[in-house]
Amino acid sequence: MIAISGILFCYLIESSQLYHANWIDTIRNTTIGGLTLGYGFLWSDLLAYTLGIGVGVTI
Repeated sequence: MIAISGILFCYLIESSQLYHANWIDTIRNTTIGGLTLGYGFLWSDLLAYTLGIGVGVTI
């Protein structure tokens, strides 16, 4: 259940990077906002999240 919650959260954050309204881009321009929300969508990030959580569950 924790792994599923983690992967859904990561996918949600990554998907939010496709949305570029002024208010969310203003948040992204702050240090905390940029670190939390990221700047650009990458398919490779989704793969990395999936593999990382899979390795964590396996261990």
